[in-house]
Amino acid sequence: MTSGDAPAGRPGRALSPWPARRRSRPRVLAVLAAVVALGLVVTTQVPDPVGDVVGDLLYAVAVYAALVLVAPRLRPWVAGAVVLAWCWLVEILQATPVVAAVLDVVPAAAWVLGSTFNARDLVLYLLGALLAVGRAVRVAVRPSGVAERAGPRGHARSDRGPAAQAPASSNVRLRLFMQNRSPVGVCGASSNT
Repeated sequence: MTSGDAPAGRPGRALSPWPARRRSRPRVLAVLAAVVALGLVVTTQVPDPVGDVVGDLLYAVAVYAALVLVAPRLRPWVAGAVVLAWCWLVEILQATPVVAAVLDVVPAAAWVLGSTFNARDLVLYLLGALLAVGRAVRVAVRPSGVAERAGPRGHARSDRGPAAQAPASSNVRLRLFMQNRSPVGVCGASSNT
């Protein structure tokens, strides 16, 4: 079975190394609040160009956190693509009279929509989205370096036989990992010597 095939018992659902799991909303909300607070401090207290650059990076990270807060099951790269599309749309709209018209009615909207088009911001939003996605991917991978839905040697659960078809708790995964370990110790030395 290839990684694109659907496992038995779950038609139409392909395995992915990045689990469609719920993220902790309180934690995401705390991250969003911290990023917004830091962004406000940086954009108001740090002189340009540093304040502007860091502010743009933090804007993309804040949009990522807000998106994950409302759609926690999005894969990191999908969320990153949506964030990048939003940021670029907002930046491109700044080159039109639309943003100026909105800011005439609601001046506080400048915190979300900005005010002046700058092509450099497009690159900074890309970097900010990549930063957020990279952090999300890093958090989604266990300390051992194996993705959450991967088996003990990096194989998808469907490659491990019938046990892969049933949902497994962390204890069952650990037990399967321990059963599949090689008797060879670290550095290739046999553990029986």
